Amino acid sequence: MRGFTLAGVFVLWMNLTTGINIEFIPVYPLINQSVHLNVTEISGLVRSFCWYKGEDPSSQNLILCYSRQGNPPETHGPLYFPRVSSFPNASLEISKLHTEDQGYYTVQVVTRNDPKRRTAHLLVYATVTKPVIRSSTLYPIGNDKITLTCDTMYSEKIIWGRNGKIIPPGVIKSPDNRTITFPTIKPLDGGLYWCEAENFLSKITSDIYTLNVYCICGSTSDLNAGEIAGVIIGTLLVIVILVGGIFLLLFFKRRPHPVKEEPREEANKKQDPPIEYYNVQAMTRPYPANQESAYMDLQYASQDTYSDLQS
Repeated sequence: MRGFTLAGVFVLWMNLTTGINIEFIPVYPLINQSVHLNVTEISGLVRSFCWYKGEDPSSQNLILCYSRQGNPPETHGPLYFPRVSSFPNASLEISKLHTEDQGYYTVQVVTRNDPKRRTAHLLVYATVTKPVIRSSTLYPIGNDKITLTCDTMYSEKIIWGRNGKIIPPGVIKSPDNRTITFPTIKPLDGGLYWCEAENFLSKITSDIYTLNVYCICGSTSDLNAGEIAGVIIGTLLVIVILVGGIFLLLFFKRRPHPVKEEPREEANKKQDPPIEYYNVQAMTRPYPANQESAYMDLQYASQDTYSDLQS
């Protein structure tokens, strides 16, 4: 889409005869909008006219023709499409413009005088879409080749930037500046990147893209003192956490489980009942119910036995 910087972008081409002109309304037609190809400087009453796509007014390039005496007045050619319509003053309108609508358009007008013809070049403009930065890989690895792409449409110019720093030396830019490539990316190449897309009508900047390098594959000479210290401290912390976790796991695994002691009263209840011992004496004679117990009988029944026990 070159030509934004040309004065009078709707430049008129190939004035084969004098007397008519074509102007675009609006001057800078935008995509998805309408444009009116207005024919001016016509002398006399328009009897008929035809529009062609291209510079050659031949039948295979015909879009439509209009004749005041025709029934219907408008007839269509092989290059007709529903988004075009004609007006009795020989003008043509194209609605919902596409980029494919760009190109040369020729009109041939018949009045009471000789036919007159004019060709004009239509350019379709669009505001640039908001750029989005995409990486060739989601997880860049040190020393690998990485490409960042500024994804946008309808741009004439793209600029890359990096917050607080310059673009690293050695980065390769494509001819249209749409991509930048790191042949061997390093940790110091990481950071916040942005791109800006611009054309004649608009200029839009992308959101910030954070480029991270997920491992340190080069020598420590690529790092500054703070980064080296951070790597060392991080490694030590990981080791301490692992060792501490293993120690706690072994400690709780080997620690004996405490035995729950029951209350003394409950323990006594669960013991075997006490054993009662009785002194059994063979009875030689019955005793009345009101007599003393057998134990008393043992004390006084036989004095000889008692004497023997004392001796």
